[in-house]
Parts: sequence; structure tokens; C-alpha cells
Amino acid sequence: MKTIASLLLLLASTFTIQAQQQYLLSGSVTEKGSQAPLPGVNILVEGQGSGTVTDLDGRYRLLLTSGSYQVRFSYVGYTSEVRQLNLQSPQTLNMQLAVAAGQLDQVVVTAGRFEQRLSEVTVSMEVIKPELLQQNNITRFDDALERVPGVSVVNGQLNIRGTSGFSYGAGSRVQVLVDDMPLLSADAGDVKWAYLPIENVSQIEVIKGASSALFGSSALGGIVNLRTAYPTATPRTQVQTFSYVYDQPNDFFTAPYRLQDGRHQSGISALHSRQIGKHDLTAGVFAVWDQGYRLGEYSKRVRGNVNWRYRVNERLSLSIHTNAMVDSAGNFFFWQSDTSAYFPSPGTNDVQLSTRFNIDPVLTYYGRNDRKHVFRNRLFYTENQGDSTRNTQGQMYFNEYQFQQPLQLTFAKKTMVTAGLAHTYNYVNSGTLYGLKDSRNLAAYAQIDQSIGKLNYSLGLRFEQFVIDNEAPIRYPVARLGLNYELFKATWLRASAGQGFRTPSVAERYVNAASGAIVILPNPTLSSESGWSAELGIKQGWQLGKMKGFVDVAGFYTNYDNMIEFTFNLYPEGPGFKALNLADQTSVIRGIEFSSAGGGQIGRFQLVTQLGYTFIDPIEIRRPLPDRPDITTTDALKYRTRHLWRFDAELRRARWGFGTNLRYNSFMLRIDQAFENFIPGVVAFREKRPAGDFIADFRMSYELRSDLRLALLLRNAFNRDFMVVPGNIGAPRTFGVQLVYTP
Repeated sequence: MKTIASLLLLLASTFTIQAQQQYLLSGSVTEKGSQAPLPGVNILVEGQGSGTVTDLDGRYRLLLTSGSYQVRFSYVGYTSEVRQLNLQSPQTLNMQLAVAAGQLDQVVVTAGRFEQRLSEVTVSMEVIKPELLQQNNITRFDDALERVPGVSVVNGQLNIRGTSGFSYGAGSRVQVLVDDMPLLSADAGDVKWAYLPIENVSQIEVIKGASSALFGSSALGGIVNLRTAYPTATPRTQVQTFSYVYDQPNDFFTAPYRLQDGRHQSGISALHSRQIGKHDLTAGVFAVWDQGYRLGEYSKRVRGNVNWRYRVNERLSLSIHTNAMVDSAGNFFFWQSDTSAYFPSPGTNDVQLSTRFNIDPVLTYYGRNDRKHVFRNRLFYTENQGDSTRNTQGQMYFNEYQFQQPLQLTFAKKTMVTAGLAHTYNYVNSGTLYGLKDSRNLAAYAQIDQSIGKLNYSLGLRFEQFVIDNEAPIRYPVARLGLNYELFKATWLRASAGQGFRTPSVAERYVNAASGAIVILPNPTLSSESGWSAELGIKQGWQLGKMKGFVDVAGFYTNYDNMIEFTFNLYPEGPGFKALNLADQTSVIRGIEFSSAGGGQIGRFQLVTQLGYTFIDPIEIRRPLPDRPDITTTDALKYRTRHLWRFDAELRRARWGFGTNLRYNSFMLRIDQAFENFIPGVVAFREKRPAGDFIADFRMSYELRSDLRLALLLRNAFNRDFMVVPGNIGAPRTFGVQLVYTP
């Protein structure tokens, strides 16, 4: 009996060992159609918390115990795929992923610095695809952002849900990234939109709301991240040329030119990308000659960029990205009067030669258990030459080490831990404009993103130290929390709250300049501003026949303390504008936003649409005076509009394409009174246009051949005269033609 019992026990142990035996699931992931390998694809075993990513050649290996599994494959810009399998022996599973056509299928990176489906992120987020840029012949990055729901660009100043207003090109409350690294200048902390390599775009991701936990100072109002594209196994070439002619302004103005004079803008861009063995190479060039639509205004610029990546082995890669631009430009600051809006005010024209370049070495290594190590570096050099009192030279050095570890936890479908250290050093040499200044920023951050059942949550923390000119360091901790819950099928409820802060730029603290009657004074004692934002939103997917998309509604609330604003007053140095901390008031922006996007087939037509409406209530609440504690006063924040409408549609049939882009900004609530006093015609112009500005663009395209497309474009079709900021008129109606060659 003992012998039989021992044999039965041994047999049972053998079955248990066999039942728990592990088998290898392996294979490759490629792009559907081109068969190009896709590195970095997320592979998740649903319900188990285990997974991996594909290596640089698109291959993966995953060790699992025997059993039945659902395995999800997801990748940025591609449709996710799920496979059911019963693993009882080593198995090979090769996958092909198609480019995402539906909005909910899109995969984004910026929200958590790893791949997530757009529907599952915990913040409001918009995605701009390269198709929208090409259809509208977008050649400047700010022009692209103007078409995003909830976003406006006020004379170069980026606004997300009214967070920024207008600060004369100094400082930004929105962090702008290219390939996850900041691109704000060392001196003014601003962005030169023409510099960004818009001819090489994988997708543009826009986060709305405070995001300082992962991205630090200047992410107070949100994030914009331009992600460039790597080549696939199929070489790609594209050449695009365009030309615009400016129409005559309305008869209300004293026009400085006639249509027959041919004031125009012409340009050309080219891009080529290919894989050569283990090397990935992309090179682009862009050139434009813009005569401008106002007297004394022009731009001649050339930009080039090269992205190179070497896949050393399946775990290690080295990449170097470069971008450079030279721009000779005549700048227009403000008009002579409202009837002579196309003539500059005397003494305000400025001719400038701008040189910029950046070089970005990046090292990426995948360790054991799918650990990811990234060491990012950027040198960003800027130089402006013109009036000797405004010559500037700036250097920004950025270094970041980032660590990511997916965890396999029994109670969670997916857990991702992200942590890192970041260092930024700014050096500015600008003579009398700013002087000789330097600053240093050190930061440590960590964030956990986890999926438990139908709940996704994100919790982040960051600590930063900022030092300028060896002054006492400024230290600031920030945190954020986001939740996303799949309430029903294709219905996601989200809530988020995040802190933010922003240190003043060198320009805000030390600028000393004048343009005509406008004088800007320095304020070396300017301190940081801080705030927080919260939102509650719901995203609903829909499908009607062969059309599908989503509807999103969000309510948001933003609160700023110690807000920085340029304010006109009579100072000890004299009258002028000076950046001040509004320490005696709290700034609040609250509102609601609706957006929708969809696409698909209607009969013989293909239709893609995007719609957005944003309402904001931007107010400043002045704290009670010591002698009158019962009185609190409120006023509108400057340079904001309550209502923003954005709409874009593209209808295609066979070789034909028809599209429109419509934008509406309501009346600007409040401006600096000094502009009303010093710039003739500002008050009269505003009084005649209390309804705001509606701008309509139309386009039509035809495929001459499979590799050649011709498009006709009409911008500001109704020749609406509108003021971008006080004394600064917008472009009149413009006729354009575009030719795109893709062999």
C-alpha cells in the first residue's frame, strides 16, 4: 500500500509539474501592407498583468504557463489587435497592425510617456495627424494648433483653454516638446513656430490642463508634443511645393499694395526616409519666401533636419536628431492707425536675422523584465541679429534619464512605473536687452499608471529646483491624479486634478526695450507663478453604418496664484510695461468643452470631420483691501475670448477631395488700456466688431496621377478683417495652389 501511495503521489506531482510548465510565445509584429517591422509594440496578456514589447527588429518573446490567454498588441498610430490562444506548447504568433483609422483606436504617448489608447487616458487630449496638415497646406506649427478644439494662438502666444492670454512673446504656460524634449528658447522661453520640422510628423499630441508632474515648469496650462516619424522598410519620398497670393484688403483700409503687384508667399519642402541595414535615416528640407501682406514685413527662411538611428542589437539603439534654420525677416509690431493698418507705426519696424539649431543624442536600452532606460540630451542654440540693442544669443542644454518598468501584478491588468531625473541649463548673452544671464533647473519625478478591471488611474509626483544667477533656489513640489473608468461599452468617464508652476523667463525678468511709444521695463524681483487645474469629462464612442468616431464633453476649472502679467503703469524708471506678479488677486478660468471627431464611408464618399466648442469664463478676483474687508472685485482676464469654435471636414470621392476649415473667436474681453491710449484706432476697430471673428478656409484637390496631387486653397474666403492683438491686423483673403509628389 505504501508503494502504491508513493507511486500515486509521484504521478500527481508529475501532472502538477506538467500543468505548470512554461512555454515560449514568440513572433514578430509588422505593418500591414508594407511588412515593415514595428519596434516598441506593447504586448499585454489581459487579466494577467504580464507583457512585453517588441525589440528594434519587431520581434518579441514571452514566457507563459500553459493555459488560455487573450493577448493585446497596441502601437502608436495603429489599430490594436487582440488574439485568443490556448498555449500548450511553444507557439509562434506573428501579427500585422494596420494604421488606425478610427479616433478611439489611436494610441498616444505623451500622457504617461508610454503607449495608451486615446480613450483610456485620464486627461483631455487631442491628436493631429499629418493628413490634416497636408490637406490644409500647413507650413507653420502655430497654424496647425489654431485648428485644435480649445486652442488659440494670439500673435505667437499659445493658449489652451485661455490659460495664457498674451505676454508679448515672453514666457509660455504651455510646454512645447519635440520628441519628448522641450524646445522653449533660453532667453524668452518662447517658441519660434516656423522652426519646428512640420514636414516630418508622425502625430501631434495636445494635453489640456496642468502637466507639471511629468514635464515640469511651463507645463502649467498643458503640453504640445510633436512626434517625428521613423522610416519603415519601404523607402518614402515626398516633395511639396506651394504658392499664395495676397488679395487686396477691404476698402475701409488705405492699402499699401494692389493685387496686381503680386505680393505672394512661395515655398517647397522635401522629405526622404529609408532603412539601410540597421540604420534608420530621415532627411527633410523646407524653404519659403514670404513677401508678407503688410509694408516692411517679410520672411526668407530655410530649414533642414536629419534623424538618424542605429539599432546596435535587439536591446540597444542610438539616435541623433538635428534641426537647423536661418530666417531673415522684417517684423511688423503695430499699425499707424485703424485705417492705415497695413502701414507700420514709425520706429516699430525691425529687421532681424535669426539662426537656430538643435542636436539631440538619445540612447535607448531595453533591459531584463522589459525595463526601459532612455538617456535624452538636447543642445538648442538660438541667435538673433539686427538692431544692436536687441542682439541675443541663447543656449539651452537639456539632459534626462528616464526609467520605465512594467510590473506583473495579479490584481492588475497593467502596471507601468515611470521615474526620471532631468536637468536644464540656460545661458543668455544679450547685451543691453537682457544682459548676461544663466539659470539651472534640476528635477526628479515618478509616476505610476495602472489598470485594474475597468479602472485606469495615474498618480504622479515631481520635485524641482530652479536657480537663476546664483540667487536663492526656488523649490517646488507638484502632484497629479487622474482616473478613467469604462462605464459602459465605448463609454469612458474620467476625472483629473493636477498642480502646476512656472518660473519666469529671462525676458520677463530682465527685458529692457522699446518699440515706438511702447516701453518695456525689467523686473529682476519677479517670482514664480503656481496653480492647479481639475476636470471631469466623458468620452462616448459611436458607430453609424460605416461611420464611427467619438463625442467628448469636459468641464474644467483652473486656478492661478501669483500670476505673471505685463502691466502698464508709471514706475520709478518711467512709464511703460513691466512683468508683475499679481499677488493681490487670484486668477480663475472655468468652462466647458465639447469635441467630436469621426470618419468613414457614406455611399461612394469618404468623410472625415472634427468639431470643437470651448466656453471659458476667465476672471481675476482681487482680494479685499485691509480697510475694506467686505469688498471683493472681479474683472475679466486680459486677451481672452469666451467662445471658440473649430471645425474641419474633408470629403473625398475617387480622385477628388473637398474640404473646409472654419474658426470662430468671440470678442476679446479685455486688453491693456495703454494700447487704447497709445495706438490710434484700436478702440474704434474693436467697437465696430463686437461679434468676434469668423474665418473660413476652403480647399479642393485632384489626383492627377497616383503619385501626384494638385490642390487649390482659399484662406479667409470672406476677406474678414480682424485684429490678432491690439494694433496687429490679420491676413486678408489669400489664394493658394499646392502640388504634392509622392513617388
